[in-house]
Amino acid sequence: MNNQTFDTPKESPMDILKKSPMFNFSLGSKELFHSNFFAWLAETYPKQFAGFLNEIYEDTILDEDWEKKGFSVKREYENFDLCICKKFDKGKEKPVIVIENKVKSIAYKEQLEKYEEKVRKLYGNKKPECKYLLFTMHDVPNDICKGWKVVQYDKIIEAIKRNFENIIDKYNKKIIDDYRTFVSALNVLMEEWNNDDVYYLKDANKVMASLKELRLNDLYWKLKMSKMKEKLKEKIKEMLKNSLKKLLYNDDNIKIDYTNGSGILTLEKIYCTNVTKAKISIRIQIQGNQYRRVLFIEEDNEISEKRQFEIKKWWMEKMEKKNKNEDSVFYKFYYFSDLNQSEKFQTTNKDTVKTQRNIKDKDYEEELKELPYNSYLGKTDFFIYRYVKIKEGTKISDIIEQILRDCEYIEKYGATFFK
Repeated sequence: MNNQTFDTPKESPMDILKKSPMFNFSLGSKELFHSNFFAWLAETYPKQFAGFLNEIYEDTILDEDWEKKGFSVKREYENFDLCICKKFDKGKEKPVIVIENKVKSIAYKEQLEKYEEKVRKLYGNKKPECKYLLFTMHDVPNDICKGWKVVQYDKIIEAIKRNFENIIDKYNKKIIDDYRTFVSALNVLMEEWNNDDVYYLKDANKVMASLKELRLNDLYWKLKMSKMKEKLKEKIKEMLKNSLKKLLYNDDNIKIDYTNGSGILTLEKIYCTNVTKAKISIRIQIQGNQYRRVLFIEEDNEISEKRQFEIKKWWMEKMEKKNKNEDSVFYKFYYFSDLNQSEKFQTTNKDTVKTQRNIKDKDYEEELKELPYNSYLGKTDFFIYRYVKIKEGTKISDIIEQILRDCEYIEKYGATFFK
């Protein structure tokens, strides 16, 4: 973003957002709010809206008197955020402009392709007379948005200013100005997050508390995890050998999500083994300030208490092999032996056991409770992991380099974990 459009440039973006009525109104449904705002502009000021739309598209896609020629504004039509429709033969309306808003969430190729397919069906599977616009506050990879005109919100803000600056109604003008002001502030924050390679911020607790107050913490984590995923895919493509590229360079093996108040990135390699009578995956997982190494076990049937004990016993015996063989690859991996002197990660022995069911075996019960790992039992799956803490100030690039080292280790030794 080249220019801030704040009326009070000395204020921080966070302070501006806290004071903005429009921003606070938007918190109920962030993307729907923005689509409703643009629909209101289109219906209230159709001529100015046409100028605005033509400017950001960099071509004439809507005539000034469009509302008099059988065009109409549709909100949530066929699940499109916003679209301009036109009546064709037999009075049937079809979209000629589709606008997708991505303020709080990330654009995905599958979703955009699904919308294009919907439009084709509305046109009877013929080539549609439709333009596609993606409004966003963050970078979108070219391979995701083919066929869409990507418009950044800094450009949208400037186009609103130029095309709606002569509005006579003072109340409406204040609404439009407040919208520009709070979106400018939000855009500045998001640009800082996008440009900042730091993953876990200094004074992280203080910063996250402020973001939670504005209900922006989910947006922060989605952007960070999306950026990490794209960089990780690039690095895997560049650096790792072909066998590992084929395994990991796709969206099925690198997933991002948002849960329990923070973003989560998971990368996995799947093994099918009879050792534990289950399908097993070795996973690297990042959530909050935790860098996790995970063993995920999935079975066809519900995991009974007895079966849960068998798995935990197997895990403990694998870890105890360290006493017989100091070179145990399983032990080294899950005890983070390689990170004892790390400047970026802090090892901990304070992990606690988190299970939903008690183990009823006198010989192993106490030892299992004291074993330093975390676990979660689902209906047909069992999730065991240990973690190190990501230190404040650690960069995304540092985390990716560690993930790549772990990938190489898994590729070299992973199959031996289950022998």
